[in-house]
Amino acid sequence: MILYHRTNAGAAIVDKRFRDARPPGQRGVWLSDAPLNRPDAAVHGEEELLRVSIPVAVIRKWERPQDGPWGVRVFLMPAALVNSYGPPQAVSEQTEARMKRRRRRRLQAQIDAAGGMEPWTALKMREAQS
Repeated sequence: MILYHRTNAGAAIVDKRFRDARPPGQRGVWLSDAPLNRPDAAVHGEEELLRVSIPVAVIRKWERPQDGPWGVRVFLMPAALVNSYGPPQAVSEQTEARMKRRRRRRLQAQIDAAGGMEPWTALKMREAQS
């Protein structure tokens, strides 16, 4: 599975690999299955998007579903594990723009299929009616 990491240290990470972040209780590298934005950094062009490919069987254990925005899977993984799958690759702005358009279309299709509701809301309503 392709996972993404947004950072202002892209060149250093590609060169020296990931290091574990050290906020309290959250040691590791944050990755997501879709590019996440940080509007404050994006405005100033300070951040780069990196991607790395890791097998689904490996990442399942590290998923943090409560931490991601709707429709995005988020993972907190040890840097040594992420690094064992090779150096990350930088994602160009054009590629990132294409990915965002595709994701918007996919999410809109899910909303349309759920009768205009977010799929999560529609699922909860169906469960409550059962």
